[in-house]
Amino acid sequence: EGAIAWREMSLSVLARLPGQILVVLLMLGLILWLSSEGMEIRQPGPVMVAYFLLVLIGAVSVLSTAARCVVSEREKQTLEILLTTPISNRSFLLEKSAGALRICGFMRVVCGVLQVCRVMLDDRLQPWLPGSDNALAFWVRSMAYTSLHMLFCLWVGVLCSLRARSQMKAAVWSFFVILIFALGPVFVYGFLGMFWLSANDVLLLLTVYPVGMWICCESRDLPGQDVELQFACILMSLFFYVLLVFGLRFWALRSAGEQLQRECEGGV
Repeated sequence: EGAIAWREMSLSVLARLPGQILVVLLMLGLILWLSSEGMEIRQPGPVMVAYFLLVLIGAVSVLSTAARCVVSEREKQTLEILLTTPISNRSFLLEKSAGALRICGFMRVVCGVLQVCRVMLDDRLQPWLPGSDNALAFWVRSMAYTSLHMLFCLWVGVLCSLRARSQMKAAVWSFFVILIFALGPVFVYGFLGMFWLSANDVLLLLTVYPVGMWICCESRDLPGQDVELQFACILMSLFFYVLLVFGLRFWALRSAGEQLQRECEGGV
């Protein structure tokens, strides 16, 4: 890690150990508060609520941290100074994203632990009970979606930070993009479903709506009854999401070379 990466991680609250400990304690307190058994948690419900809340907190934290990584230096007029460091523009952007990447890693670990707890508490997932679903497949699928959510927010924030002229504009644009991505298809699918779409049609459409597929998987309420079709659609959804995230990453790193070069030459 270079000096730029170390500086970014020191500026982000959730990228530092005290902030991470605070989040863990808050999640533990929430689970205990939601549990009707007091200190003995016997139902998966409180863990599910904590997991969804943690994903939301993580996504917002990653998005806000990434959205300010470049534009904050532009506002302080220190970007040209940083660009004189002997590293490539690609490496510079990756180091500026270090704080958001650290938050991504932390959220993946905590969410992974929460989902292990859910597997242990949910009778439909416990691997030692006959007739239960594959607990390992559920955990891997859940962690894949969680990781992709965080990385999607990261690269959307980085792209907005590269092109915005103020932190406020970068934050507004990045949150707007995330809201459209997360909620826009809900209205489209809901409108179409009122007319002619069957359950299998909705399932196929969910392959290009990863957030909706993730929610259906977590609530265990996938449309249709064809298990093989459901499995295939989940794989297609993850594949589409991976392509989308890596496409955003490629776009951000490619744009960084052109955008930061213009900054360095004083063309902005």
